[in-house]
Amino acid sequence: MLDGVSRIDTAITFQSVYGCDSTVHVTVLIAVADIVLHLPNVITPSKSDGLNDLLSIPEKVQSQMADFEIRIFNRWGEQVFYSTDKNFQWDGNFKGKTYYNNVYQYVIRYSNLFGKSFVKKGTVTVL
Repeated sequence: MLDGVSRIDTAITFQSVYGCDSTVHVTVLIAVADIVLHLPNVITPSKSDGLNDLLSIPEKVQSQMADFEIRIFNRWGEQVFYSTDKNFQWDGNFKGKTYYNNVYQYVIRYSNLFGKSFVKKGTVTVL
């Protein structure tokens, strides 16, 4: 991979009905796009409306990821959640209790299917 472009070289051989062979060499350049990861900045696990109850990665984005790791920290820098599963779901729970009206920081490290690495940092408030 060079500068966000992946290169695939291949050859295709055709044979006519008369037994003549022809080979075509093909180079395919694939632009490697960055994975755009948007997460909510608020979750509301206390409400029973089924909206924004969990912090999670949308399935469409999960399919673009190879490696994944998320760490969530409280305001004192204590890690309250960790996962390497891109299907994770976090509801604000830490040690069996949900601490409402708190802001948490997260760091997500992930790579796309071509091996390009990304880091996303942000905050999420649990209401």
